[in-house]
Amino acid sequence: MARRALREGLAARGLVVIADLADGAEAVGLCVHYRPDVVVMDLMMPGLDGVGATRELARRMPDVRVLLITRSEDAALALVGLRAGAAGFLRKDTDLDVLADAVRRTAAGQAMVDPKVVAALIDDLRLTPVAGVGLRPVSSPLTDREWEVLDALCVGLTAEQIADKFVLSLETVRSHVKSIFRKIGVHSQAEAIAAAAELRRPAGPLGPA
Repeated sequence: MARRALREGLAARGLVVIADLADGAEAVGLCVHYRPDVVVMDLMMPGLDGVGATRELARRMPDVRVLLITRSEDAALALVGLRAGAAGFLRKDTDLDVLADAVRRTAAGQAMVDPKVVAALIDDLRLTPVAGVGLRPVSSPLTDREWEVLDALCVGLTAEQIADKFVLSLETVRSHVKSIFRKIGVHSQAEAIAAAAELRRPAGPLGPA
């Protein structure tokens, strides 16, 4: 229903919508076939999430521009999405008129980032290096090695790049990732990045904010 509403809303504002799809793998496949100017990509999807799909499109079709949308205004997610190759990052509650204009601007080569996300990015860059990467909570279910792997995921590294970085086998990296996902209760890289940001968030007098 959400995809249909978005498709109809953009079409009503003069944009040609080629297709709407349920997951990132389908998006990559149809982009290769149709070669659209812009892909409006949900960050959180089953199977291949928005970060993975964006990275794959950047590798295979660098001329296709990706505009990520998400419910979150988390700076760490935005950074990973942009590092993966996205041309913009907007919240899902963005007004349809604004979103349609953002699609046109993205097609024209402009970078579109939600002002709230920009503010969060600036705050994170001021406070910590690489949007919090390297910080550890006092108490965590993850081992030191798992935190190193999670930090690498948070800056957008692939499993192959993590294996090279830490001189590990690819199977070992995948085992660490599986363990991380299980321990923090997530199912994708995007969800893991959001969870890591919550784990790093300083606790106030009554606990985490």
